[in-house]
Amino acid sequence: MSHNKLIVLILSLSCLVWPYSVKAKSFADISAAMDFYHTLESAGEWPQIPPGPSLRVNDIHPHIPLIRQQLKLLGDIEANSLLIENPELLGNPELFDHALFQALSDFQSRHGAEADGILGRHSRRLLNISPAERAQQIIVNMARQQRFGTPAAPHYIRVNIPEFKLRLYQQGLVTLDMKTIIGRKKRQTPVFDTLINTLVVNPSWNVPKSIAFKDILPKWALDTSYLSKHNLQIRAGWGPNSRVIPADQVDPASLYQGANYLRLYEPPSERNTLGQFKFLSQSQYAIYLHDTPAKQLFSHTRRDFSSGCIRLEKAQDLADALLTLANRPEQGQLDRLIQTDDTLNIPLREPIPLYVVYWTAWLDDNGKINFRDDIYQRDMSDLAKFKSEENQLSAVD
Repeated sequence: MSHNKLIVLILSLSCLVWPYSVKAKSFADISAAMDFYHTLESAGEWPQIPPGPSLRVNDIHPHIPLIRQQLKLLGDIEANSLLIENPELLGNPELFDHALFQALSDFQSRHGAEADGILGRHSRRLLNISPAERAQQIIVNMARQQRFGTPAAPHYIRVNIPEFKLRLYQQGLVTLDMKTIIGRKKRQTPVFDTLINTLVVNPSWNVPKSIAFKDILPKWALDTSYLSKHNLQIRAGWGPNSRVIPADQVDPASLYQGANYLRLYEPPSERNTLGQFKFLSQSQYAIYLHDTPAKQLFSHTRRDFSSGCIRLEKAQDLADALLTLANRPEQGQLDRLIQTDDTLNIPLREPIPLYVVYWTAWLDDNGKINFRDDIYQRDMSDLAKFKSEENQLSAVD
């Protein structure tokens, strides 16, 4: 029996399932990741996976070797040295095996795609993005992160818009994270920082004029019962002196006109558009964090559905955490408070910093490089702006 045949027999008897190891590449810092992608860029033209069918575990297809090659180059697969010396041990290279499934799932996860281990159109697109493009993406995000720095506050919240994610940091550690819903492309969530100073339990909603005219009034024109179906009222006046005006007595064109204008209003309830919690801040924008009754939207991988505000997957968890940090007497009482429809404003003794950032590339806690789609197409314009600022500083020096 030849040496190679003996190896094949030993491997088959030991039920070898993983012909190569799955271990996404880690980096000491983001500049090392940039160097890695520059090295890939200098190696030549990036191989492209052609259009084709969706591919799953146990499928056999001519594109499989190319997928495996890309994942090896990107560091999502670490080739076994034995297989490098004896490639015939791999078996059928066109087989979509379990190791490839795991590697592709990990790749999808760090690129913000659904980590289902299926090669579909979206995953093909992500794999085909060239190292040159990724290096540029890293460069602009290095500049963003350098400007962000490390917050001095012991506690703060950071929302990363393209990641659709919120994290609460305490003493540099993440103590709470959750999915978010952010503004759609035509109503983008801005980058800003502010202080959250008040928690509102059972908020009401005074509908902004822009949302009223763009989203609600056209639907009301088609369905005269639309307002009642969505728990919306027409209100005159403010505070305790405000009153409800019957919708059938109001011309929609008269809303939001004049100093004491009529407006759309949604009273507190479990169905309220803002959910049961709103986090007020000192932001110059009319943008805030809030709950939502539309929990089903968090099942989507891409979640740019709002009119600019940031909806939270676990708003009550964040409310509990902030009340604990503020040592408020209401901590632990939220379940009781939301059983009523009474609005309660709870001031926080020490406002919590909120940072809303736009990072499409960063290193996670394990040193793995993560990428997200540039959903608002800001990367190239920001890169040009950063380079212009650098050139101006160089000219001054």
